[in-house]
Amino acid sequence: MRLVVKIGLFLLPLAALAGWFEVELRAMPNSYTIKQRLLEEQQPQVETLVLGASNAFYGINPRFMDEHTLNLANVSEPVRYNAYLARQAAERLPRLSLVIVCPAFHAMETRLEASQESWRAFHYHHFMGVPLPEETSLTDTRRWSLLALYTPKKAFELALHGFRNSVADPISPSGWAHADGNAPSEPLTFASGAKRVLFHKRMMRPEYFEANRGHLDELFRGLSARQIHGAIVVTPVFHTYSDQMDPVARKRSVDAFEQLAESHGIVYRDYLTDPRFDAADFRDADHMNEHGAEKLSRILNAEVVRPVARQ
Repeated sequence: MRLVVKIGLFLLPLAALAGWFEVELRAMPNSYTIKQRLLEEQQPQVETLVLGASNAFYGINPRFMDEHTLNLANVSEPVRYNAYLARQAAERLPRLSLVIVCPAFHAMETRLEASQESWRAFHYHHFMGVPLPEETSLTDTRRWSLLALYTPKKAFELALHGFRNSVADPISPSGWAHADGNAPSEPLTFASGAKRVLFHKRMMRPEYFEANRGHLDELFRGLSARQIHGAIVVTPVFHTYSDQMDPVARKRSVDAFEQLAESHGIVYRDYLTDPRFDAADFRDADHMNEHGAEKLSRILNAEVVRPVARQ
């Protein structure tokens, strides 16, 4: 009995410490909680919603768009999550009239849960309510514990800094990630472009393609049922990236986007190699800088948002 008491006395402070970490980690702002808060605060006003991964997160600044636009894109946000978030938004946003989906080059052949950033799936689950895949192990403690998700080491580091905002770049009230002005984060060389292409290529598997096309088909079918317009927008990359892309994978995605646009009557715009964008518009090979984001957003406003608003 004494042994049980001693063990209990030993475990009690550890349990209290773990509980404190769970509370603080859940209260700590991150890009997911910020996006969720913006969505809730602007629920009555949002007319246009932007979805996608970091290409849209950094590349589309709603400040330069006419309609009340919210950028809900986030780093490595996959197509399946685009579909889920679009469905939730369609149900909750009374004035929503347009959803712009911005799939990156690799998006159609990747699956977040099978990538080196699989941990992000648990962030979407905890902070934005996205269901975990059925195959996620019931014994995976990250299902219910943020301490397990962040790891004790990272949690202690965050505690030493007062659990301050863990967002890498500031996020504007419209959801756009303000990175580092217009200076490139790395030289726009063929070597840096090849590095980015290889990073994405390692995540790509052709067997994921049909499932992702199905998610987009479901997304636009659901929007159409609610009389909400849809659009597919492929954002620009610098030529040091596009010149080294897999042309077969590229064509597969383009064909799918064209078919989706035709079958659902949605807008499709491909700016991947648009000559209006040059080195001055990029922070790295596949992300816009502040100047590029303004340029792209003004173009989208003129070529996508305004035409849809006039329908």
